[in-house]
Amino acid sequence: MKKVIFLIMACFMVLGATSMSYGQSSRLNSMNAAGWQVDDQSNIFAFPNTGTLYSNILGVNFDDLSSSNKKWGGLTKSSDIGTLGVFVNRPGVAPFRGTISQNWDQPVICKDLVDVLWAKAMDAITFGLLVNYGERQRYIANGSMDTRVLGAMAGLATELAPFNSANFRAYYSFATKNNWSTDSDETIKDDGIFNVGFGTLLISNFDADNSMRLFGDLDFDQCAATTATTVEEDDADVASTSKYNNSTTNATLGLAFNHKVNNGKGLVYSGFTLGWWGATNKDTSTSGDDTTTTTANANMWDISWNAGVEGQMTSWLNWRAGLGKSIFHRYFQRDAENTAASYGDENSQPFIFTCGFGVALENWVLDCDVNSSSLLTFAKSVKPGQGLFTDGEYFQIASMRLSYLLGQ
Repeated sequence: MKKVIFLIMACFMVLGATSMSYGQSSRLNSMNAAGWQVDDQSNIFAFPNTGTLYSNILGVNFDDLSSSNKKWGGLTKSSDIGTLGVFVNRPGVAPFRGTISQNWDQPVICKDLVDVLWAKAMDAITFGLLVNYGERQRYIANGSMDTRVLGAMAGLATELAPFNSANFRAYYSFATKNNWSTDSDETIKDDGIFNVGFGTLLISNFDADNSMRLFGDLDFDQCAATTATTVEEDDADVASTSKYNNSTTNATLGLAFNHKVNNGKGLVYSGFTLGWWGATNKDTSTSGDDTTTTTANANMWDISWNAGVEGQMTSWLNWRAGLGKSIFHRYFQRDAENTAASYGDENSQPFIFTCGFGVALENWVLDCDVNSSSLLTFAKSVKPGQGLFTDGEYFQIASMRLSYLLGQ
């Protein structure tokens, strides 16, 4: 078994890893962690079967304290038929990110008005299902742009040698879009806006305190639409149409190691992520007897490394910190006229530093992600002998989650 594990480790170390968009939380953000790298409540939005691990929790999230629009929350409760959950106002996050490929003028960004969760353990298999609905209305000149998204994800967990836990998921979401304006006779018909993907998370426990995680995900987006209008040419009305198709493929592979400390009260993790992204934009325009087709494409490779720590400072206070760095980043882009190409290398990015804390008092849990720049400014303002806050500099909370643990 060890030979198999180390062979897999070697393959992933060569491949390296970018983290895909994954359900995030204030705790994960403060550790600079992707959801697949450590256990967290937010994982139910990526693998619904994990809902059985996070039952009887009432929570509210403040994803950005500087914005009044990024507050959402929900409840999970155990029952005879399994764990049930409902969440409202959740920002769109992959795979239900609400950004299904690209719109003909901008991304289709929706807020999930409601998510409904069901998860249940059945002998050696645990099932989960997450269904969501989101919409967005964006006002344009004397009109509006309405988008609606409906999606579903199924998750399954079981034992699969040599892994202690094998998690699988499949998801699909589709969107409809409608534009109208009193200033234009242009009509827009969507020809297929959807997102589909498959993923897996394999966990192997070396012992009670050490484990390895392998993650893989393949995701495909399409946004296709036809716009039609009438233009005037040589004093005559001529029908003009434009067929737009944008397709995007994302592939992600990841490897992470976890080490528990202080009898499980603390955690150290580190991991690599390999990500590939490819996109093609095709636009076929017809005006009268003239037809023009333009195509643009781009792709990107990224290998990133990250690590984080979570430790108990007192019986009620945890401190968290994380680091991250893109160690390899390449992109290629060709313009719509297919006449120019560009290549890029963005390895000059500095290390990312994140931090935060958690407070647990009786049934209440507060997780906070601290603005690291404000923390450094606060540290510089400390003047021994003159008081800690003489310059009026305080660290700022970037996001937080408040949870209440319900009785069984």
